[in-house]
This record gives sequence, C-alpha cells and structure tokens, in this order.
Amino acid sequence: MNQKYPSSQPFIIIFLTVAMLFLLTVLKSGFSIGGFILKPVNILSDVIRKPKPLTLVARIPRKNISLSKKELKLVKSGKLNRDSLIQVLQNDERISDFRKDSLDILGRFFAALNQSEHEKKRIRIAWFGDSMIEGDLITSTVRNIMQKEFGGRGVGFVPMLTTVAGFRKTIDQSSSTDWQTISVLKPQRGLFPGISGQVYVPNAVKNSTTPSWATFSAPSYEAKSSFQSVKLYYGRSSNGSINYSFDGNQFNDSLKGGSLVNEQILITKPGFHMLKAAFKGDSLTVFGISDESENGILIDNLSLRGNSGTPMQAIPEKVLKGFNKYLKYDLIVLQYGTNVVTGADTNMFWYECGMIKVINRLKRNFPQADILLISVGDKSYKENMQFVTQPSVPVLVETQRRIARHTGIAFWNLFQAMGGQNSMVKWVEAEKPLANKDYTHLNYRGAAKIGKIISNNLLNEYQLYKKERP
Repeated sequence: MNQKYPSSQPFIIIFLTVAMLFLLTVLKSGFSIGGFILKPVNILSDVIRKPKPLTLVARIPRKNISLSKKELKLVKSGKLNRDSLIQVLQNDERISDFRKDSLDILGRFFAALNQSEHEKKRIRIAWFGDSMIEGDLITSTVRNIMQKEFGGRGVGFVPMLTTVAGFRKTIDQSSSTDWQTISVLKPQRGLFPGISGQVYVPNAVKNSTTPSWATFSAPSYEAKSSFQSVKLYYGRSSNGSINYSFDGNQFNDSLKGGSLVNEQILITKPGFHMLKAAFKGDSLTVFGISDESENGILIDNLSLRGNSGTPMQAIPEKVLKGFNKYLKYDLIVLQYGTNVVTGADTNMFWYECGMIKVINRLKRNFPQADILLISVGDKSYKENMQFVTQPSVPVLVETQRRIARHTGIAFWNLFQAMGGQNSMVKWVEAEKPLANKDYTHLNYRGAAKIGKIISNNLLNEYQLYKKERP
C-alpha cells in the first residue's frame, strides 16, 4: 500500500475499472465464469447513436400465390383488383379462415352484419385480450369505425372495477376499497369468474358497515357522450340489493337471481352521464355493467393484464352459457401472446394445447359466433446492446396460425401487419412514436393505427362477402 499518496487510491481503482470496461467494449465479446455467461459490455451505449435495424418483412413469393375460385371470379368480373389482392397476400395481411364448413371468411358474422343493414339488429363483438388492449386500446378505434359504418352507441360491457382508472378514455370509473377481486389468474373455489375473467365481491372487508360502491361516467372530454340502455350482470344471490342513481335520480332494486349469471336492467332511457351504485348482500357477486344501444355495433373490451389466454379455462361452461343467453356474440376476437413471449423460450406446446381447449369451449358455448384469432405483435428485447425481436415471437405467430387451423377459426397476422422482424424498434423510435419504451406495448397513436388496419380488413372482407350476394 502506498502510504505517501493514500488519497489517490480511489482514482486509481476507478481508472482501472473504466479501462477494463473500455477494453471489454472494444473487444465486443462476453465471457463466462464457471457456468455463468456474462453479457457483452458497452459503456458507450448511451452516447453512441445506434443504427436502426432494417425492417425485415418476409414476403410470400408471387409465384407461390394462387387465387381461389371466388377471387378469380371477382377479378374476371372487374369487381376485384388482382394486383392489389396479390400485394395483400404477399405481405400476409389478409384475414385467413380455416373453418371446416363451406361458409365464407367470417360468414356468420358477415351474415349478421348484412342482416343489420336491412333491419334493426344489434351486432355484438367480444374482444378478449391482455394488456395490449387494456384501457380500450385498439378496440375503441374499431368500435368508432364500425359504429359509424353500421350504427350503434355505447362502450358495451364494463367490468365492475378497473386497474386503469384515468387511463381508459372511453368511460370513467371509480370504486370503494372494500371489494374483493377474483380472476382466472387466481381462481377461488365457489367464486366463478365472469366473461371478463373476473368477478367482484362487495363488502369483503371485515366489519364493513357501509355498502360497497362503484361509479361510472361518460368521459369528461366528450361532452356529447352519455349512457344508453344500462344493464347489470351479477351472480347467484338470495338477498342482494342495489341502490343506484343516474345523475342524482335515485333507484332501489333487489338482486335475487337464481342463475350463475343474471341480468338486471337499470335504465332504458339514454342521455344520462353518471351512474353510482351501492351493493349489499351476504353472498352477492357482481360481474359488471353494459352500456349499449338497442341496435348497431357493440364491442366489449375484455382485457385482463398478465393473461396468456389459457387461464380462461377457469370460467365454467355454465357461466359462458349464461352470458351467451344475454350477450349473444356474433364475433369473438382473441388477442393474446404478450405474456407468452418471455426470454428465448420457444417451447409453445403448453400454450397450443391450452388455447385449443379455450377455443373449443367458446365454440361450444357461443355456437352462433365466429372466432378470430389475432397473433401476437412484435416484441423486442436487448441483445448485444440493441433491441431486436424476441426469438419466440415468430414461433408463437406460427403456433397461433396452427391453433386457428386446428380449431377451424379465422386468423390475422398482427406481427406481419406491424412490419415483421424488428418492427417494434421502428415503432418505438419513429419521429412520432407508435409504441412505448418497454418495446412491448403500443401507445395511443400506435393502438389507433392497428385499430384502423384491423377495421379496414374487416370492412374489405365484408365487401367481398356482399359482392357474391344478390
């Protein structure tokens, strides 16, 4: 030890440390100690501008594309542009339908849409997903576009409680703190999750003397927005009650439902802006409300953060049948995958088996509905000091396509629509970013863009469907 210059020792240690890190940066290589592999080091990563990776969109060779008889017929009659269709097919942007019967792409759904244009009819869509659609992202854009095209008002089904208060722009919510939430992610014996994957128990806090309450109001930024017909959905109850008000007008109802799913109409007159409801009942469970017009398009955002999709098996089939009695979905959209893509694990066997079971359960209990599976979008992680597509993303996309083919449902490739390999980097680092810095989730702008792409796909396929009809 140098006793003469003891104060210089910290600077020497820092200098040697920086020198070592700089050397490792120049070498651009990691190394291992024992069984541990250390990542490459780059102490200049925050000051060096990284080159943006190219968007590598896999295109299907034109020579490998053959049009169906229906498409050739429409091309020959001049109702369809062959070059435009080929371009869509090359980029794998079109909805595929692997149904095993003779119906068209989303034939049941489009038949219902066609009927709604000639007579007053309500068309309802259930949009299941994880945090990618949380806060009504994507679905709010699709809802707006479809309601402008086919009519309809209201945000549809809304769970009783929310974890995204202040984030969702299409409805404002608040609640007391004495509710208990049970979800498919952590099931509890005797308490059955509802259509959103959750169920809520009021007065769950010991020695609670006041009713549990929740409020719902039209978004303050949209002055013309108001409730339409409002309905409540709750579980089996023998002595439940609800005290509620619409813009201060008081009402009181008993909640004595003998089924696993019960519907209570709270109001049928549109124009109110705020609902406040207080609940009592020893064994009462509540699912949520629905704000809906009698005709036109309704889209229920059924998001659940952290859900891979496979836990939806925890919703009993009798509960699904109960919701089908009231909601009668024409189309079910499944948009999962963000929570399946983790690390470099590409083993999707568990997910494939689980989702096949989920889809078959939905087909049994919503037999009138078409089902559309939307693939996972791009998701990046850091490798060699750069963000790149996680290896399991393209594997999952093809697994989801295989699931759709096996179960005979429709499929749409969101990963490809975003731009394919490494597209998330481009979305995050755009001049006007379309995704968040977690390189996983879309922001409002990106969600709106995806919502428009999906809506255009649905409307284009619907026009193809109608052109074959008189």
